[in-house]
Amino acid sequence: MPTENKRSSENKRQQVARKTFQTRKTIMTIRAIILALLLALTLPAAAQNDNSVKQASAPENSVKLAVIVSPEGEAKEINIIESGGYSKFDKAAVAAAQKGNYNATGRWMKYLATVEFKPQ
Repeated sequence: MPTENKRSSENKRQQVARKTFQTRKTIMTIRAIILALLLALTLPAAAQNDNSVKQASAPENSVKLAVIVSPEGEAKEINIIESGGYSKFDKAAVAAAQKGNYNATGRWMKYLATVEFKPQ
């Protein structure tokens, strides 16, 4: 009978060891799947960010303006209708519109203008 108890307890230990091994194996498999999913989800996002960085390095933008011109042909009010996405472009477009030559028509005029910025 004592040998049966030893065998029984040994069998229980082996069963516990197998279950522990299987549990660890399952946990490792789940971790590997989670890692693969995270990589699959984050790599496309990183690739999109890289493309946006490349586009930002060579911008080709335009700024749309509304220019109110006095009867004397002077730009009196300039409003940005659509921004170019960069404040430097917006400021440069407003400055260009301010310096522009407009015909003196003898009445107030409103012009819509698009200033384009292209890489050199």
